[in-house]
Amino acid sequence: MMLLNIPETYFSVGEELRLFALSCLLGAVLGLWYDLFRLLRLLLPHNALLTAAEDLLFLAGCTGAFCCFTSAAVRSELHWWYAFGALLGMVLYLLTLGSLVMRTLRRLILPVKKAFVLIGQAAVCRFVGYSKVVVRYFKKHIILLMKVPVMLYNNKESKIRKNVENVVQKEEKRRHKKRSV
Repeated sequence: MMLLNIPETYFSVGEELRLFALSCLLGAVLGLWYDLFRLLRLLLPHNALLTAAEDLLFLAGCTGAFCCFTSAAVRSELHWWYAFGALLGMVLYLLTLGSLVMRTLRRLILPVKKAFVLIGQAAVCRFVGYSKVVVRYFKKHIILLMKVPVMLYNNKESKIRKNVENVVQKEEKRRHKKRSV
C-alpha cells in the first residue's frame, strides 16, 4: 500500500482552539484600541463629523487587524468563529478590565479637565476685558480724528454759506430779543 504525501491543509482541534484563543486576545487588543477613542472623546469636545471620522478610523483599524490576523496566523482561512472570538474578546475586555480602566481615567481626568475649564473661563474673561479696553481706545481715537470728507473748504455749500449764518444777522437777532424783553 502506497501512502500519498499530502501537505497538511487542515488545522487540528488543538490548533483551532489556540487560534480561537488568539482571536479572543485580538479582541482584547481591539477593546484597548476602542478605549483610546473613548479617552480622546473624554478629553476633547466632539461634534458629529469628528465622531464619525473617529468611528471610521476605529472600524478601519479593527478590519486591518483582523485581516492581518487571518493572513498571518490562520493561513488566510476566514471562519466565523475567529470573528466571534475577536468580538467575544473585545466584549469581555470592555466589561471587565476596560470598565476599570475607564473608571480610573475618568476619576483622574475629569478634575484636571474641570481645572482647565475654569482656567480657560478666567482667561476668556480677562481677554474680553482687555479687548473691550482696546476697542474703547480705538473708538475714542477714531471719533477724535478729523473726518476728511466733512472738512472740505472748497465745498460749494461752504462758499455759498448756506450752512453758516452771517455774524451780523446773529448780532441783530440778539439785539432784537433784548428789546422785546
